[in-house]
Amino acid sequence: MQKEAKDTAITPERRVAKYLKVITGLKGAAMMMMVWGATYYFAWFSVVSNPNELQDMRKTYFFNIVSSTVYTVPLFFFCSGFLQTFAFMQRDQEESMFTSWNLAKYYFRKIFRYMPLNITAMLVAVHGLPYLGSGPIWNYFAELVKPCSSLWWTNMFWLNNLHPAEYNDKCLPWTWFVPTYVQLSLLLPPILAVYKSVSNKMAVGVGFAVLYILSIIWNFALVYSVNHGATIIAYEKELINEEYYAKVFMSPVYHFGSFFLGICLGLIYLGYRQERADENALNNSMASRLIEMLRHNSTPRYCVYLCAILLITASVLW
Repeated sequence: MQKEAKDTAITPERRVAKYLKVITGLKGAAMMMMVWGATYYFAWFSVVSNPNELQDMRKTYFFNIVSSTVYTVPLFFFCSGFLQTFAFMQRDQEESMFTSWNLAKYYFRKIFRYMPLNITAMLVAVHGLPYLGSGPIWNYFAELVKPCSSLWWTNMFWLNNLHPAEYNDKCLPWTWFVPTYVQLSLLLPPILAVYKSVSNKMAVGVGFAVLYILSIIWNFALVYSVNHGATIIAYEKELINEEYYAKVFMSPVYHFGSFFLGICLGLIYLGYRQERADENALNNSMASRLIEMLRHNSTPRYCVYLCAILLITASVLW
């Protein structure tokens, strides 16, 4: 922290923002929901659990809450896109991030930052954990890690969410989130370069809106072409819908819309924070005028809250 404060041209007090509490709240709430859902999956593999009791649990109304926890993942990607955009553009104000050297540092950090931890975890899972227990279900664990004997490189180089296609053939498929996060993060600089290089921000906004709509259409086409349902929750004998999980939900294409929406809202919020001090810019910017309207008028703000609650309720009931 001392080194960063010393090296940066803009002091932390002069930055657009230093800390966004709302994102921390979103991530914290999503994490609690994810832990809640993961508890069910861990109970399924537990020796002391009663399989019949779990089957009955899946038929209850409140199990919809457990099954809905899988959709906290898009929220994580949204927050990631928002925060990465915010950090990247703030750093760009201090020193140009679009130089060859800074872009190389960005890509190197994104690709190799988690690699040592990932390799260590893979080695422990494949070569360490099999010796820590035994019993009638322990051979199932050996089957889970068996693909890593030949496909370890897919996990190491952030490709196990894409190759191979089948869930049971993947090396540690449940670690798919980090590869997808890395792959989406590599798209951030080109998108921000387009935003910065085009002076007509209205044209950029229209282009980004079209791209977001196309991503939604692409997701529908992807789900329809795979044709294995629209959720990773399986309500029959299987625990999860492995075909949908492996061929749709792990794909970075499927989560691009959430990540890209975070990028767009990050740019809007960044511009709003920059324009607040300039009254003329505040009046001329549509994004800033919209945010100001929501900040100072409770009626449209609570209408948005009500719509969100209705959408969540409808999705659970559906």
